[in-house]
Amino acid sequence: MTASALPSDNPSGAPCQAHGLANALVAAGHDVTMYSMSPRPSDAVYDHVAMPRHPRATIWRYALDLRRQDFSGFDVLHCHGDDCFLGLKRRPRHIRTFHGSS
Repeated sequence: MTASALPSDNPSGAPCQAHGLANALVAAGHDVTMYSMSPRPSDAVYDHVAMPRHPRATIWRYALDLRRQDFSGFDVLHCHGDDCFLGLKRRPRHIRTFHGSS
């Protein structure tokens, strides 16, 4: 899974939903790894990969950093937004969840 933010530093709707879903999937027996710029939440039961934080153009650079990741070891890639540069990249089955209307 990917989420640019998690509740550890942004306790709002989309980060909380991504975090909650990841924890629920682990509770259901799945292995989950979350890629995020946010630190690992203290109650996370999933694996966490810390992505670099950029002081400017954060979302665009985050999306570029995602493109540089090797997702070949995963069955599914579930992105919570901000995956705009994954279009032509080889990747597993790809799900994107839109949180909001923008």
